[in-house]
Amino acid sequence: MEEILQTKKENFAGYFNSLSEPEKSLIMDVLKFAIQKGSVSFAEIRKHFEVGYGRAVWVMENLIKFGFIPDYNETKQCKALITENEFKAMFGNDVKK
Repeated sequence: MEEILQTKKENFAGYFNSLSEPEKSLIMDVLKFAIQKGSVSFAEIRKHFEVGYGRAVWVMENLIKFGFIPDYNETKQCKALITENEFKAMFGNDVKK
């Protein structure tokens, strides 16, 4: 399991570091939100984070690409595929911060 987390972290880190600070912040905030809730939906991202359609799609696609949520349907919840402990192991901080 730790090997899988390490691989996921390395793959994500290279891409993540190429993003702007607002993009990084949005992805991390949505990921934390999904972990705390246990799931996330397209509509929740738009409403809770006050982003448009294109930005919500971009966030969902990135969370899917790196295995944090399964493929999505715009009308359904997507279960978080990462736990709070896995998040802490990958990123070194708590979900609630």
